[in-house]
Amino acid sequence: MDHIVEPHVLIIEDSKSIVTELERRVSDDLGFTCECAETLAEARQLISASSERFFCAVADLHLPDTHDGEIVDILREAGIPTVVFTSGIDENLRKAILDKGVSDYIVKDGMAVTHLLDTLDRLWRNRGVNVLVCDDSRSFLEHTATVLRRRMFTVRTVSNGQDALDLLERESFTVAVMDYAMPGMDGLTLVRKVRSIKSMDDLSIIGVSSAENETLSVWFLKAGANDFLNKPFQIEELVSRVELNVIMLERLHKLRELDAVRTKFMGVVAHDLRNPINGIKGFAQLMLESGDELDKDKVEMLTIIRDAAAGMRGMVDDLLDISVIRSGRLQVRCQTTDLNTLVRKRISMSRFEARRKNIELDERLESLPDVPADADRIAQVVDNLLSNAIKFSTPGTTITVSLLREDGQAVVTVCDQGPGLPKEEQRLLFRDYHKGSAAPTGGETSTGFGLVIVNNVVKAHGGRVWVDSEPGQGACFGFALPME
Repeated sequence: MDHIVEPHVLIIEDSKSIVTELERRVSDDLGFTCECAETLAEARQLISASSERFFCAVADLHLPDTHDGEIVDILREAGIPTVVFTSGIDENLRKAILDKGVSDYIVKDGMAVTHLLDTLDRLWRNRGVNVLVCDDSRSFLEHTATVLRRRMFTVRTVSNGQDALDLLERESFTVAVMDYAMPGMDGLTLVRKVRSIKSMDDLSIIGVSSAENETLSVWFLKAGANDFLNKPFQIEELVSRVELNVIMLERLHKLRELDAVRTKFMGVVAHDLRNPINGIKGFAQLMLESGDELDKDKVEMLTIIRDAAAGMRGMVDDLLDISVIRSGRLQVRCQTTDLNTLVRKRISMSRFEARRKNIELDERLESLPDVPADADRIAQVVDNLLSNAIKFSTPGTTITVSLLREDGQAVVTVCDQGPGLPKEEQRLLFRDYHKGSAAPTGGETSTGFGLVIVNNVVKAHGGRVWVDSEPGQGACFGFALPME
């Protein structure tokens, strides 16, 4: 049925109200095309005209011209997957319709239409999902494959662990069902080997076994399986476990796609904001430097506009950097770099902001051999640490900037005499969007991105970052870069 490009559903139901509701909901909610029959005879006509156009049928067992479920046999002969829609079911009826090879059965209750829509949507989506079943029992392979194919999965089967491993290396699967007791390589060993090439984000593994070992499920999960089933299991149990794992991966991949779109959007917006912000800042500066007679109030307003634009430009630059980091495009171009000169220059450029708050910058810089580093990116790191220290330091205090060699690494630290940080906050500082409880002492703004950028840039150099702080005793931020 791979040739079907538009989902058509055949609804066979003698209740006009149910048909109307199903036709409306299937069309509106799922976008599927419906064709309806109220009798067995009408259904025969639609099926004989062109059964291939239907990807699925929804069938009531009791129709005016038949009451013994004959419609299910007709649909099976036509090769149309069927969902039985019945007003009641007992164990005998359940077994009978499952033996006929239906895709599912749904009882007409208050949630029946919602459940039916979910089932149809799931069946349509399953057509693009590959499932691997690995077991040395031919009967189990055939039974499991048949059950899953009724749910429209594409199923591949192998009888030993090595074949499963080889197939997973060559082809893409969403779920793998793996038995424990197999010759050559047992299921636990297979799971461990698979996890070395496929993460839980890429493949869900369901372990199965008939062994009477109460802890086997634990060992499967510890080895890297997502789920476990004891043999023998019911058809519905297998289907539910497989589909829940498929749904989990689908939602994970959807979240990743949405995150990528958000990151791209954030980068585009930030990039487009740069020019107008630069224009505002530039024109304000030109007016301040024009030589025109400006009264005190105008000078103050222009200064506020210029400084606000500069702050906004800093935020935009942070957003662009975060966009690059989140998209995996952060690159560092390492060249031999004199860290002593670089750090001293960044301190010099920060002195104006420090003087505005009556803060002293104390340099303690050793002369070190040149290190391999991206000078622009490391300058950005130092600027972020200095800016944060000035932002959170109390006026009249001192910030100490140190550079030294330690254990074959160049170590830079920026230590302030601010309010410090509680231990529970320190481990969160280098995460996205986190802002600590401490407030800037001069009303400065913060995006919460600065330390995230610092962390990612330093790690891209093969280095590390840290913070050492106690409440009321200031904070010391540091990073270390390999000397070679």
